[in-house]
Amino acid sequence: MMLMRANKGYTLIEVMVVVLLLGLLSSALLGILINSQVFWDKGQNKISEQYEARLAMDTIVKDLRESNTYWGVTISTSEILFYKPDFNSSGYLTGTHWVGYKINPSNSHQMLRKEQGDTDYAAVSNDIENISFACSTDGCVTFNNNTCPANCPRVRVTITAKKDKNFTLVSDVVLRNQVSASAGEPPEEGEF
Repeated sequence: MMLMRANKGYTLIEVMVVVLLLGLLSSALLGILINSQVFWDKGQNKISEQYEARLAMDTIVKDLRESNTYWGVTISTSEILFYKPDFNSSGYLTGTHWVGYKINPSNSHQMLRKEQGDTDYAAVSNDIENISFACSTDGCVTFNNNTCPANCPRVRVTITAKKDKNFTLVSDVVLRNQVSASAGEPPEEGEF
C-alpha cells in the first residue's frame, strides 16, 4: 500500500520566492509613482509660470492699447512709461495720467506696475526671467527704437518665463487711442 503524505503548507523556498517577486513588483510600481509625481510637479510649475507670464502680458497690453504716441511712450531695457486717458462720468476725455511697468530692483523676477496717484508699486507677476520693450521704427518694419514714431504706433513686449526659458511671449501692441490731448504731468524724480 502506498503511503500518502499530507500537504501541510509551503516550503521556505517557495515563500522566499513569492516575497522576492512581490518586492520587485512593489519597487517597480513605486518607481513609476515617484516618476509620475515628479512629472506632475514639473507640469504644474510650468502651468503656473505660463499663467504668470500671460497675466503680465495681458495687463501690459490692456493698458498700453489705451495709450497714444502723441502723449509719449518712454522705453528702456526693462521699463516702459506711457500715458492713459482720463474720462469724466459722461465719457469725455479730461486729461491723461502716466502708467509704468518695470522689473523690481530688489527681486529681478518680479514685475511691478505703478500708476500716477498710486502710493506704492503693485506686483503684477512673480515668475518673470526677462521682459523687454521696443518701439517700431518708421515704416513699422523693425522694433528697436526707444521712442515710438507717430506714424507707426506699435510697441513690442517680450516676456520670458523664469524657469522654463523656452516659454517666451511676444506681443506687438498697436497704440489704438487717436484722441488729441496733451500728456499729463510726468512722474517726479524717483516717483517711478
